[in-house]
Amino acid sequence: MSSDFKKYLNVYTFKCNLPGIEKEIEFKPITTGELKKLLVYANDDDPERIEDALDNLVKSCVVTEDFNIDDLYLQDRYYLLFEIRKKTKGETYKFEFKCPKCNSQNIEIIDLNNLKVVKLRDKESNNIVKLTDNLSIRMSNIIRGAQKEIYRKLRSLKKNDSQYNVDFSIYTISCGIVGIITPDGEDNDITLDDKKYLVENIPTGLYEKISDWYSDNNFGIIFEYDLKCKNCGYISEKSKIQMSDFFL
Repeated sequence: MSSDFKKYLNVYTFKCNLPGIEKEIEFKPITTGELKKLLVYANDDDPERIEDALDNLVKSCVVTEDFNIDDLYLQDRYYLLFEIRKKTKGETYKFEFKCPKCNSQNIEIIDLNNLKVVKLRDKESNNIVKLTDNLSIRMSNIIRGAQKEIYRKLRSLKKNDSQYNVDFSIYTISCGIVGIITPDGEDNDITLDDKKYLVENIPTGLYEKISDWYSDNNFGIIFEYDLKCKNCGYISEKSKIQMSDFFL
């Protein structure tokens, strides 16, 4: 008699609370088949395809009903990927690095539980950026659905075109604008192109005020760690974990 072993595969689920929307998400670990699908994109230089592949990975793991990845803040999406990876491959991250001072090879093991997690600030207390006496903007962190719209806007440009990088940067910093406030009132019905027009037509100093808002209101998992050479004791500046390497 053959055994129906399939019902015993990947039956374990885990839960995590997203630091932005503060919602509990239930998920399964990544299966071998799902990881192999991701390996196809290991050497892909198309950021849109890579992000779509990560979306598919998340959606294949999450079992929470009514889950919509397009509604997640980008930081919550990365935090969820981080938690899925921990429960799939373990709570340490092992890799090699070459010391820039003595050129020796080192094996580094990072305890992922020691990485810092920052909560989202009160969304109502610090979301207005005053640009001029007559112009202010209401800001929000960027959600995945809005990021997808940026990629759709840029599909006509080649990925290695310098104009692509310029437009991607401007669209991204524009994307978090959810309201434009003038003496006539607040307009919340604004297109992404209108937001981009505003950002392109303000002085550099005001552009930096918007950029600073993102920095001041960043949250989620901080993918940074110190590297110390075991041979010469050299300590590197803060390094970042690359998500493209994190699952492989």
